[in-house]
Amino acid sequence: MKIKHYLEQLYGTSDSQQNSNLNEKIRLYLSIRITLLLAVSLMTSVTVNSYNLATSISLYGITFGSFVVTYLFSLWFDDLSKIGYFLTSQILYDALFASALIYYTGGIESIYIFLFPITIIYAAVIIGKFASLVTSFLSFFLLVATTSLTIEHFDLPPALYLHGVAYIVTAVLIGALIDEAQKNKEKLKEKEKNATALEKLNQTILENMSTGVIVTDPSGKIIDMNRVIYNWFGLYPQEAIKSMESFTQKLILEDLKNPILPISINSIEKKVLPHIVSTFDANGNSIKLFFIQDMTEALLLQEENSRNARLASVGRMAAGIAHEIRNPLAGISGSAQVLSSSQSNLDPSDKKLLTNIINESDRMNRLIKDFLTLSKKSPTQKKSIALHEIIGDVIENIESRSDFPKNLRIIWNEKNPCFTSGDSDRIKQSIYNLIINAIEAILDNKNPNSEELISIDLKTEKEHALITIKDTGPGISLENKDKVFEPFFTTKPAGTGLGLSTVHNFIKQHNGELKLVHSTNKGSEFLIKLPLYKSKENDTQIA
Repeated sequence: MKIKHYLEQLYGTSDSQQNSNLNEKIRLYLSIRITLLLAVSLMTSVTVNSYNLATSISLYGITFGSFVVTYLFSLWFDDLSKIGYFLTSQILYDALFASALIYYTGGIESIYIFLFPITIIYAAVIIGKFASLVTSFLSFFLLVATTSLTIEHFDLPPALYLHGVAYIVTAVLIGALIDEAQKNKEKLKEKEKNATALEKLNQTILENMSTGVIVTDPSGKIIDMNRVIYNWFGLYPQEAIKSMESFTQKLILEDLKNPILPISINSIEKKVLPHIVSTFDANGNSIKLFFIQDMTEALLLQEENSRNARLASVGRMAAGIAHEIRNPLAGISGSAQVLSSSQSNLDPSDKKLLTNIINESDRMNRLIKDFLTLSKKSPTQKKSIALHEIIGDVIENIESRSDFPKNLRIIWNEKNPCFTSGDSDRIKQSIYNLIINAIEAILDNKNPNSEELISIDLKTEKEHALITIKDTGPGISLENKDKVFEPFFTTKPAGTGLGLSTVHNFIKQHNGELKLVHSTNKGSEFLIKLPLYKSKENDTQIA
């Protein structure tokens, strides 16, 4: 009952994984048994002349019977409900089989006596050290029984007891070895489990960190990369690897010392800070790790802070000079106009000088007005603005101007009504300035016979209104792209450099965004992004 309970506890209710492992062991066990039976058959054939006819027939009969029993056991094994019973019967049968062979071939002097130790080892491997110890006592008992049947007097030889001690020692040693092997196996499983968990943790960290990580061989050929880079450029893994490989190889060949580099993939531009580390993988192969930090947003923020600082300086300067210059300037301009209109017989050269004074005074007045507009921080009312109507009005006003170029056509892709909120005058001024800038850029082409286009488009995207203004002018040079929104930056001989700065400031006050999307020698495209207006209730002020 104790053995049965032990077997039931170990194998009667084992889970599928344990049963699978035991099934593999049992199949191996049956295969080895068949091999041993074939070996026994061969040994019997070699030594058959040493036995009488009855003994030879008995040996062949036992061996053939064992083949049949093994076959029947294999059928039982295929439809096994509890492995414990099967294992117990297998060990018991092997012990009886060995006893029968030993009985017919001389007892303790039998050449088949080695089958008992093999049975003990089987019991330890398949079931455990307790079963092995029980099998050692059973083998000793059966050896004593078979030996006593082969001698006339019950005078057991001393060697018999040595066999018994050897069986027990074998059971103890093999049990200890199996215990140690099991402990090592469990330790190995635990280490594999920990390694798997650590690998998953590392993978999770890599996939969720904001820094791009690329693994390459020494030549720069990419082995792997994390999904951060896929997301940057909206690519599938293989596409990203193919696109980034030339970048990593360039970094290795040029040996750049961690500069901020531009990279453009899939029409998406990034400014990145790479850092390269040379190391070895788990197999000792040389690899390179690229840690690539996206600096695009940080540089934009730095640029924005710098622009804001300059705007603040402009505001302070504008407030200081406005009252100091504007009043005397108005006096100068007024006096010049009075002299010009009251003196009809002025010399032409004097008339020209007065005209220059009036024009330059007006220009200075416009410059001061631009200063004040740029630095103006007064709040705007958060009220509904019909963008489609404002754009239409601005286009109509510009096209009605006497100086509107005859070779220019404005294409207004009006679609559904679109609303934002804020100060309609500032939004109108922003759109007006961008269109006037586009017209002035087109006029710089100095080709009055070519047809030029300005395309204006208004659409919604999620919670924002998008206004794009494209022109067919000469575009903005690469070195000037990052400066177009800076105060006082201009490429126009008579420009103040405050037009785009003012637009940028106005759009920002409306929680919007102004971008130079792209610019080539075939024209430029600006994008205004404004939040959509959702409710007319509780109109408040925004800064």
